[in-house]
Amino acid sequence: MAPQSAGGERERTTVLVSGGLRGGAGASRFTRSGSLLLPPGESVPSTADEWLEAIHLQFRAESDRAAAIVVAAMLDVALASLLRRRLLEAPSPYRSLLDGDRAPLSTFAAKIDAAYQLGLISKYMARDLHLVRKIRNDFAHNPLHLTFDSESVRNRVRALEQASDYNRRYPATRSAVGPTGSRWDFLGLTAWMLYALHRLLDDVAQVRSPTPEFGYIDWSALPPEVQRLLREAEATEQAPEADGP
Repeated sequence: MAPQSAGGERERTTVLVSGGLRGGAGASRFTRSGSLLLPPGESVPSTADEWLEAIHLQFRAESDRAAAIVVAAMLDVALASLLRRRLLEAPSPYRSLLDGDRAPLSTFAAKIDAAYQLGLISKYMARDLHLVRKIRNDFAHNPLHLTFDSESVRNRVRALEQASDYNRRYPATRSAVGPTGSRWDFLGLTAWMLYALHRLLDDVAQVRSPTPEFGYIDWSALPPEVQRLLREAEATEQAPEADGP
């Protein structure tokens, strides 16, 4: 019999391990997509609305522990999507910043910091994502007795709620999420965060690939007209500035 949460729900075998979802006895029934494993026939959500629906469905199906871990995994995937959209393609799979257990941005924390420092998310979103990460870690490191009603988790959820005040400002949305309590407060907060991250994808542009530095260019092989323009530009840069009036 599958273990049950404090609320009596059956806990599914899918849990997050080292940045990815791994199944228990049924692991072979899942396929990997980024940091998520999906049941056969289920595709990765492709729009912000689809991700919003997915987080609600996943959250309602899981125990407290699994729900916190799965939600964090979804946010991790969203950050990875933003970073892939911003960064140039890696010169080789072994040089990827995102892919692989030893990649510099393979962890949730590293993705949060990189997304902020690359100007993809605000400092407020970064702060709140780190709070979600800490809640996930609390559950991952205390798998047997922790629930959303545990004081340490309630305190973190309260801090997350106070940071944006989202649930209070949108009571109708919060009421539609579920009953009162830290578990459903957490879903109301992380759902809008996930939606916002996927909405950002439409506005993210890839950084421009730079032109080769001057030492890599064979100037004698350039067309004469290009050489003339470069000489003129260099002469302009070296000309003394005229004194002002």
